[in-house]
Amino acid sequence: MKFKLILLTFLLFSTTLFATHDGYIETYIPIANPQSELLEKEGIQLRKVLFFTYASTEEASINSVTWSYKANTPHKRYKNREANLAHIKGLKVNFLYHNNGGCKVTIDSRKVISPYRGKTLNKILNYVEKATRLNMKASGLHCKVKVIKVPQQTTKFSPKALNLAFANLKAFNHYKSGFKQAPFADDRFYPLGYSSDNKKFAYIIEHDTDPADIVHIETFIQDLVTDKIVWKNSYRVENYRKRPNFATFWKVRHHKIEKYLNTYGIKPSTITLQTGRHSYRHDSFNLSSKMATSYSRDWASNFLNTSTIYINSKKRGRKTINEKFYKHGSSHTLARKPMAFLASSNKSRRVAILVGTVTRGWEGPPHNLTYEIVGANLAVGFKK
Repeated sequence: MKFKLILLTFLLFSTTLFATHDGYIETYIPIANPQSELLEKEGIQLRKVLFFTYASTEEASINSVTWSYKANTPHKRYKNREANLAHIKGLKVNFLYHNNGGCKVTIDSRKVISPYRGKTLNKILNYVEKATRLNMKASGLHCKVKVIKVPQQTTKFSPKALNLAFANLKAFNHYKSGFKQAPFADDRFYPLGYSSDNKKFAYIIEHDTDPADIVHIETFIQDLVTDKIVWKNSYRVENYRKRPNFATFWKVRHHKIEKYLNTYGIKPSTITLQTGRHSYRHDSFNLSSKMATSYSRDWASNFLNTSTIYINSKKRGRKTINEKFYKHGSSHTLARKPMAFLASSNKSRRVAILVGTVTRGWEGPPHNLTYEIVGANLAVGFKK
C-alpha cells in the first residue's frame, strides 16, 4: 500500500513537472507576394500567423520563424504551397538562455540549401532577421542576436570532360573500329560532383551527334540509392548556322545548373576515374559483368538479351548492383560493361559507377558508345 502511494505521488509529480504547454503562438514570418518578384520592393512581406504548438514558450516564439506554413486559398495552383520563405533546409534560428539570466538568438545560415541564390537569398535572410527581431519584441525578450551569414554558394567553375580513351578500349576493345582516330562514336562525360552525403551525383553528357547538324547536351542529378534521375535539363540546337560548342552551352545554362546543384547540396569537385580497384575501409573492390546474347541473321551480329553488373569485395564476396533486360529483335546493343569507379575525395561508402554501352553503328563500325551511372553501396549486401 505504501509503495502504491509513493508510485502515485511520483506519477503526479512527473506529470506536473513535464507538462506541455499546448497553445497558439503568433509569429512573424516572411511571405512572398504572389503578384510581385521577390527582389521588388513589395516582393516579400512580413506577416503575423498563428501556430498551434505543444511548447508555447519563448523558445518556440523564436524557432517558429522557420516552421512550415501553408496558407488557405481558394486557388488550386496555390493549394498546399509553402508560404514561409524562412522554411529553408539548413537554416537554424536558435534561442538560448545564459546562466547569468541573459539570452542569445543565433540565426545560422551556413548550411542553407535553397533554390534561391545570390541577392534573392540574401534578401530572404534579411527578412528572417527582421521577423526574428519582431518576434523577440512581441515576446518581451531582449536578447543579443548573432547572425552567421550564408557562405558564397557554388563558385564559378568550368566542367572538365573525363579522358575515357583508355577506359573505352580496356572495356570494349573487341568492338573498336579499324580507324585509329575514331575507335568509337562516343559521347563526352563531364562529372560535376557529389552531394555532402554522397547520395546524389551530378554529371553532364555531351552526345555524339555527328554527322547530323545537332548539338545535344544533357545535365543530370541522380539519386545513387534508387538510381532515379531527380533532375534533368536538356540543351538541344538543330540546324544552327554557327554550330555551338560546349562553352556556348555552359554560358547559356550554367546559372540554372548551379541553382539546382545548390538545391541538392552538390558542390562541384574533382572526381577521380579508377578503372582498377577502389579502396574503402581496409577493403578492396573491383567491377565485373555478365552478358547473355542472341544472334541476329539480319544484322549478322550478337545482340544483348540481359546485362548484369557486379561489384566484388575482396573480403566479403560479390553483389549485383544493376540488371537490364533487352527485348529480343528490337535491341542493337552489342555490349554493356562497368568501366570505372568515380571516386570522391571524402571516401564515402556510396560511390558512382560509370557504365558503358556499345550499340551497333548503322553502317557498322565505328559503333556508338554511350554512358550511364549506377550507384553502389560499399558497406552492405555482399555474399560469398
